[in-house]
Amino acid sequence: MIRKLTAVLVLVLLTQGCAAAGAAGGEAGDTDQVATSRANVITRQELAEHPELTSVGEAVRTLRPRWRDETIYVDNRPYVGRSTDILLTFVTEIRYLELSEAQMTFGQSIETNVIHVITR
Repeated sequence: MIRKLTAVLVLVLLTQGCAAAGAAGGEAGDTDQVATSRANVITRQELAEHPELTSVGEAVRTLRPRWRDETIYVDNRPYVGRSTDILLTFVTEIRYLELSEAQMTFGQSIETNVIHVITR
C-alpha cells in the first residue's frame, strides 16, 4: 500500500513539474523559434558588447557572418550604398529578414533577403 501511495505521489509530482515547465518555457519548438529569432536580430546590447565595431557592415560580418547583405533598408526605406557606410552610432537594432518576411514587410517587389537597420 505504501509503495502504491509513493508511486502515485511521485507520478503527481512529475506531472505537476512537467506542466509547470511547459507553462513557463513553452513547447520545445518555441525554444527553436526563439533561437532563430535571436539569430536574425542584433540588438543594441549586443552591439555595446563589441565597441570595436563601428559600422553595420562590420557588425554583420563579425556577429552574423551567415547574413548576406544583398538589400539594405534603414528605418523602412531602401538604402543605396555600402553597409560599411552606416555607422553604429544611432543604430538600435539590425534585423535579417528572409525573402518571404521581407516581401511581407516591404512588398512583393523585393527579390532578396533584407538587412533592416533600425535607428533611434
